[in-house]
Amino acid sequence: MKIERKALDELCARCGKNAIKAKTEAEKLCTYNNSIVLDDVINLVSRELDDNIFNLIEGIVMKD
Repeated sequence: MKIERKALDELCARCGKNAIKAKTEAEKLCTYNNSIVLDDVINLVSRELDDNIFNLIEGIVMKD
């Protein structure tokens, strides 16, 4: 599997320190495509719950 640097950085950011989640998400990405780009990670790997809550609060404050 090939993964571009930005995609790897985003995968690490979304998985945090959870090695089991990182392994599972990497396996999922491998079944999707042999060459992973940033958009693949954004579309296929879920964010940590804390990130989602932060985005929700930011959206409410910005009235988005």
